[in-house]
Amino acid sequence: INVRIPYPYKEGKKQHITFSPIENVNRMQKTVTLNATSDSGLLVYYYVKEGPAEIENSKLILSKIPPRAKFPVKVTVVAWQYGRSTGDKIQTAEAVEQIFYIEK
Repeated sequence: INVRIPYPYKEGKKQHITFSPIENVNRMQKTVTLNATSDSGLLVYYYVKEGPAEIENSKLILSKIPPRAKFPVKVTVVAWQYGRSTGDKIQTAEAVEQIFYIEK
């Protein structure tokens, strides 16, 4: 099966993501609330590009840090929004990265 998914979606109105910087956190902190928004009003999604963390319901869940890890530990989170191809068409937003560190 060959499925073609156009990426990025280039038809329709442009959209932009606003993703405020994430403050560095202490290693005892377990979650970080993510607050990116799109000026289109569409829901923004996230993924972890780098670091010991997972995304769950727009929250970053920090994983256990290995005992020999060197602090500070870098975490990179990406906010993205694909757009919409039906109705009021909206283009794919440019992804926005935020980097923060887990400190001892």
